[in-house]
Amino acid sequence: MRQFFISMFFVLFATMLFAQDGWDNWKPYSSESYYDIQKETSEKVESENYDIYKPKFYVTRMQNRFLSVDKFADKYPSMNPYHYTLNNPINFVDLNGDSVWINYTDSDGNAQRLLYTQGMEYSGGNEKVAALITSLNTLNSLSSGNTVLSSLTGSTANYNVQFGGGNVGGYLPDEIQQGSGGMITLTNPSNVYDASHEFFHAYQHENMNMINSTAFEVGAHLFETSVYSQLNQGIMPLDYLGGSQEFANAYENLLNNFNQKDFNTATRTFLQSSYNPGGITSGPYRRLQATIINNIVIQRFYPLIR
Repeated sequence: MRQFFISMFFVLFATMLFAQDGWDNWKPYSSESYYDIQKETSEKVESENYDIYKPKFYVTRMQNRFLSVDKFADKYPSMNPYHYTLNNPINFVDLNGDSVWINYTDSDGNAQRLLYTQGMEYSGGNEKVAALITSLNTLNSLSSGNTVLSSLTGSTANYNVQFGGGNVGGYLPDEIQQGSGGMITLTNPSNVYDASHEFFHAYQHENMNMINSTAFEVGAHLFETSVYSQLNQGIMPLDYLGGSQEFANAYENLLNNFNQKDFNTATRTFLQSSYNPGGITSGPYRRLQATIINNIVIQRFYPLIR
């Protein structure tokens, strides 16, 4: 009998809640209760007691629940897609997944950071930031570049960009493990080809463990050559010529078709190529190892020359 009264109490309580605004207004996907963050104004959202909570919608009025699924729900098929922090908010936080941050110094010498989103417009006064956003939007206009940037902006890790001095940019992973984020350094943010090279390193890391191998440099140079060709009506730079002829032959074959044998040859001979002036002893890539890697992600972008 006690259980019966407890059950009836909850039924009556739920009926009172739903009676206030009607059943339709409480359906998670009804037109009145579900708002698209891209279409609704903040005033409308606030008037209905919704909080824009990171990438999800959180309704505070009585329900206290998220009305949109986690954007990374497909990575956790065993969990409810409406969960927050896997139901463990003490130990975890949900990441935005908006993960490409541009770090710069403003005119007053203060450190600033700007979140990059694909196709964004920049109205600020920092010339380097403006140049980089133009370069990234140019890269994003290509289907291959869009694939790279979509992967990074949709990551659960953070990929930070900084502006460096000298003539050489770089990519430094936070951890070897796939998808753990890293730091992209660019010396000339207006050069879309340099940006494509370093951002492709980040893409490689997002999709593979980043080990100390020349294979990643071969892949990044192939991607950079592909971007150059697409933006210059099929014209290809010939900077791969010189140095090891064995490398040049394998690289030229790879520009036309992917072949694991040619890729392995290019990986093995990269340190003797024109991309590494100074060779094994003093070249900029001298610390890399000629480790053979199969299933390298550059394969996804063929044909390279379009």
